[in-house]
Amino acid sequence: DDLRWRSRLREALMAVPLNVTARLAEPTVAISALTGLRPGRVVPVDLALRPQLLVEGTPLFDGEPGAQNGHAALSLTRRLET
Repeated sequence: DDLRWRSRLREALMAVPLNVTARLAEPTVAISALTGLRPGRVVPVDLALRPQLLVEGTPLFDGEPGAQNGHAALSLTRRLET
């Protein structure tokens, strides 16, 4: 039955895990600074004015950092053209 097949296909697709990343900063660091990296060192970064939400490496949304229920969160503000 075509409708059952479509339903099963939709369920299977909705269960596919995807990598989701919140990109908060992209610092530029000199090679000389990278050679001295080790645990305990601090890499200064400026947070992005508009952090982005990426799905499988593709930017999909701009956002604003915040918190929800005591956890860090990204509030989505604008869908990006893909």
